Amino acid sequence: MKQRIEQSKRKVKDWTKDDWEKSGKAFVGICQDLVRLMGQRLPENSPEVQAVIRRHYEWLSRFWTPNRESYAGHTVMIEDTDLRKAYEAYHPQLPKFIAAAIRTFAEQELD
Repeated sequence: MKQRIEQSKRKVKDWTKDDWEKSGKAFVGICQDLVRLMGQRLPENSPEVQAVIRRHYEWLSRFWTPNRESYAGHTVMIEDTDLRKAYEAYHPQLPKFIAAAIRTFAEQELD
């Protein structure tokens, strides 16, 4: 975990205000799209949901480089820390939904 935090700090140290704004908008779009798909009652492993999770993975990769284990492990933070609130702001069930979708993505797509 410490190593990921340090990697993240190095990756964003020269970010501009515009970089942060683009990143924030990307996160909002990901959350909104997942909530829309939840409303359509699509399962976490559906191609539509997994396409959004790929965007989440790519977004997160701007901060650190997740592999299968670390990306799946990131779900613990989403479900069990204050990070949960960032997702709950869009829908109370979003942390649980995205965590399940991330675990599927990690298992199927990452080494």
